[in-house]
Parts: sequence; C-alpha cells; structure tokens
Amino acid sequence: MDIIDTKDKPKQSPQKQQKTRKNGDGYIYQRGNRFYGRLRNGSNADGSPKIINFSGSTKTEVKQKISDYKKSSLVVNSRMTVERFLIYWMKTYKYGRIKNPSYDRIETTLKSNIIPYIGLLQLQSLSSADITSLLLKLKTEKGLSYSSIKKAFDCLRSALNVAVYEQIIARNPMTAMRMLAKDQFNTKTIEVFTQKEADMIVAECKRTYCNGEPVRMYGDAFILILNTGLRLSEALALELSDWDRDAKTIRISKNDRPVFIRDKNGDRTGGKHIVQGTGKSAASSRTIPLNAEATAALERMESRAVALRSQRFICSSKGEPVPTDRFERAWYSILSYLKLKQTGVSILCGILLLPSCFKKRWTLRLYRLYLVIAQSLLLITPTFT
Repeated sequence: MDIIDTKDKPKQSPQKQQKTRKNGDGYIYQRGNRFYGRLRNGSNADGSPKIINFSGSTKTEVKQKISDYKKSSLVVNSRMTVERFLIYWMKTYKYGRIKNPSYDRIETTLKSNIIPYIGLLQLQSLSSADITSLLLKLKTEKGLSYSSIKKAFDCLRSALNVAVYEQIIARNPMTAMRMLAKDQFNTKTIEVFTQKEADMIVAECKRTYCNGEPVRMYGDAFILILNTGLRLSEALALELSDWDRDAKTIRISKNDRPVFIRDKNGDRTGGKHIVQGTGKSAASSRTIPLNAEATAALERMESRAVALRSQRFICSSKGEPVPTDRFERAWYSILSYLKLKQTGVSILCGILLLPSCFKKRWTLRLYRLYLVIAQSLLLITPTFT
C-alpha cells in the first residue's frame, strides 16, 4: 500500500461563491474608466420597463447613489405590498402638506384599519373584492362607525389615485366602488344629562376643602363648558386676553390639539406635544356671550392663572397647557365619583339634532329652553332623557 503524504499535497483554493443580486438591488457594470448602474423602477405607460441610470468614477460611488435613490424614492417591483406603498404615500404626499392632527388621523387610520387587513397583499394584484371585504370586516368584525370606515375608504382611494398617477398600477380598483350605505349602520341616540344629574355635576365641580381650595382642579372649566357650549379643544386654548370683561363675552379663535412628535421624515420620535391651531372654518371663530355663572367661573380661573403666571385659563399646577387626556381623566373622575354613566366631555357641549333652522351647538340649558318654547308653540312635546 502506498502512503501519500498529505503535507506535500498542494491545497486547492475554495471556489468563490457568487452573490446573487436580489430583486430591486440594481445592476452595476464598468465601461472604460467609469462605472454605471441601472435600476428598474416600475413600468412606463406602454408597458416597457422604467430604467433609472447612475454613473460614477468608482463602483462604491454608484452603489451609494443607488442606495440614496432607494431611500428617497419609491422603488417599484412586482412584489411591492400595499403596506409599503401606503407608507410611502403618507410620508410623500401628506406629511408637511396637511395639519399635524390630520396627519396623525391618517396614520392611525392606515395602521389600525387598513394595513392589518390588506397590507401584505401585492399592490398590483389588489382588487375591488379585496377592498369590499375590508370594509365589511371593519363594520362587522371591528364594529366601526360609518365615519371611521369612510375615513379608511377615502384614504385608500386617494392613495390608489396616486399609484395610477405614478404609473405603478394601470387602474384604480376603487374607481367604480361606492362607500357602504349609511342606513346600514345603527344610528346613535344622543343623550343629555337630566336636570338632577347636571346639578350634581355642578355641585361637585364647586366643592371645596375646609381651607377653601377646590377639590376638582378643573371644576370651573367644566362649568364654563356647560354654560357656553365650547368644544374641548377650544376651552383648553382659551387665554386671558380672549375675555372681554366689560362686554361680558369671550372670543373663540383657536384650539389645542395633541400631536405626535416627529422627525423631518414623518417618523415618530417620542410622545405627544400640544399644538395650537385655528378652526376648520370661518364659523369656528366667534364671540360668545357669558351668563353670570360662566363669568364667575372665568373670574376664579383667572385668579388661579395669574397666581401661576400663566396666560391660559386652563393650566396645570405648574402653569403649563393641559393635555387633552389629562383633562378627560379629570372629567371621568367626577362621573365615577357621582356614579354616573361614563361619557365624553363633549356631552356638556350639547351637540344635539335640532330642526335645520336651529343647527348649531347648543348647551344643555339652551336645549331645555328650546324644548319649553317649542312646547308653548305646540311644535313638539318636550322629553328629557
């Protein structure tokens, strides 16, 4: 038997494994002393591939240019999902172009009501049947209201219109679609507090400790809302300069909205902060007359604000603006203490369905006055719920 000395045998160099390019990475080649790159990004109107060209003195430079382009633009391929496109549409066409609260609402709609259901589907294969199934699931499984589903419907249709405009898809599958009929949804019954319940709330808002300090920090704010019909966001934005003491009026021209803190690309970087803005329409800016109870509440709130060196009627113990959720928790605490039904602060504003000639925001007391007058004119029979 021959013995072979393996030490003297030359070692064979392992074969280099060629890396396979992934779909969407692009192609780089050299011609002469320069390097060139090609990246396919969707198709043109005639069906031919849309090619983006790059060039540089080194391969690394071209690779970096392709990487930068992919970060700043939407790179389309046949496997692109609905989720990926919706995020691109939101950040490219909405961020910085609409108000921050509206952007937060769109993001919440996409991430809560659309992406979890159809986000993994391929954009180019999305059909009208898929979207109809989405709407029905939002209604039957999630139990959303008509307005919430309408927001999802409008967001998706607007995004798909952009996909057609950018020639990512040939046609919008929602072109011939209609929103679910409104009569398919249960109509919510608007309720108001009884006179006894309203008196209980006012008494609790005015309750004080033995030293005279109020038990409820924002009690006077709730009394003001009850007597003026202010929206929650409007009440939180009230400043001392908005009150005309001589004319006994208060000027409404702005509102407070909590919005997410974001970076320049629209990504969340932390919690929320308060942004002051204007109303949605010219009618939002108005002057409201004050009765004696609202005036007394403003006087107490002003004394507290001056002591805290704050320009806002409703402020924290440090004189800072009050977040919406904290204000609402104080309201729920009152209802829980009085063992009343847990309902939002907006019920104090009296958003009620009245005849067309009376379509405006009514406070609880004005609503009761309307019922009494209507009864005297034999228009309706007043009912209190």
